[in-house]
Parts: sequence; structure tokens; C-alpha cells
Amino acid sequence: MSETPAGTGMGPDEPVGSSRSNHRNRNMFILGGLALVLVAGVILAGVIPTGDRAGTTTSDPSPSASATVEATVEETACAEGGECQVGDIGPGGGTIIYVDTGGFGCGEVLVFGCTTLEAGSVSYGRLCSAEYPDLDMWAPGISSGEMLSFRSRNKCRGGLLTSVRASTDGGMSDWFVGSTDEVNAAIEADVLGINFNNKVVWTVDQGSGSNRAVMWLYGDWATGFGTTGEAYVIPIRAF
Repeated sequence: MSETPAGTGMGPDEPVGSSRSNHRNRNMFILGGLALVLVAGVILAGVIPTGDRAGTTTSDPSPSASATVEATVEETACAEGGECQVGDIGPGGGTIIYVDTGGFGCGEVLVFGCTTLEAGSVSYGRLCSAEYPDLDMWAPGISSGEMLSFRSRNKCRGGLLTSVRASTDGGMSDWFVGSTDEVNAAIEADVLGINFNNKVVWTVDQGSGSNRAVMWLYGDWATGFGTTGEAYVIPIRAF
């Protein structure tokens, strides 16, 4: 028998040296490679972000990271040295009756620098134990009460003026009987829980030309009263 010439198309159409087994193996190798490429693509797609997140690394902020820390600022109370308003409890345990942020004179020698008047517990009795019609000068303004109480200390003894000056209520030792304007400030503030319209209240300054203590009498000011009569007194301190 004659051999079939190679490459004539009359025999099996396979390259020289190839076989069906080799062909099948090559196809399987190609398919396996494609599968590996597809798997790698899926893995990369899950790792590398797409769209506007591509090329960035971000994480969802935790609640603690996004929370705003708010500092709590506690205001200092008037009684502890903070800002005072009328009606507040003062450093001496009394009630604030007057505030002037511009300042006013205060003290036994009237030095400028106070802004606030505080009223203590109201008491009742004689201003002096004996009659002293000439307590001191007529000086009814805000700030003069402490100075007048100091100047009258040797004239008006044994009564409320002396006991108020000796008071240490609230740990304070600068209480005094107020001037006409200071007592008026206490009454007008209306924060002491007392209706003064039916009360008689001592002041420390004398009436102009009357040589008698000025008193708040039934809703109005009056003079001509002796210092041994009985009336209310409002202890006051300035700071």
C-alpha cells in the first residue's frame, strides 16, 4: 500500500507531530487561564474602590469620632463671688437689693469701688438706747450708710445701730444701718418678703434741719422722731 502524502488533505487534518490529546490539553489550558483571569478580576474589584472613591481610603466615622464635645460652663453664684442681680442670695446670706455696675463709694471712710448692696434679716427695736437727736450729717445717698453708722458709733449705743454693726451674720462683719436712699432701695426692690407700707423703718442719717432720724412711715418718708422709739431696721452691707 502506498502512504498518504502529508499535507494533501486526504488524511487527518492535524499538524505534524500533534494529536487529539495534545489539542484537548491545550484547550483546557487556555480555558483554565481565562478562569484564573476572571477570578483575579473579581478579587481586584472587591479590593480596589470604584467611582469617586477610587484611589482613596476612607472609613465610616464612629459615633465617638463625630460627636461634638461640649464643655459645660457653670456660672459662679452671687453668694460665691459671681455676678449678682437684685433678688439673688448674697455672700452674706442676705438678699441683693441694689446693683450699680458703674460703682459707688463704700466703707467707713467712703472709698470708691462697690457695686452691690445686700440686705440681711430685718429686726425691730430702738435705734439707740438713749436720745441722740444729732446722729450725724444729712447724707442720704447710696454709699453713705456705712460711713454714717461708723461716725455715729459713739453717740448711738445700746440699740440696733450697735447690734447691726457688731453682727457677723453670714460670716460678714461689715453690716450697717442704711442711709435714706439705701433703705429706700431695699424697700423698692421688694425682695425681702415684707410689705413695708405698714412699717416704720430706721435710717441712719438725720433729717435735714430736724435733728431727728429719718424714718419710712406708712409708705412715705417722715422726720421729727426720736432715736429711742421702736421701728424696723434693715441691716445692709456694700461690696
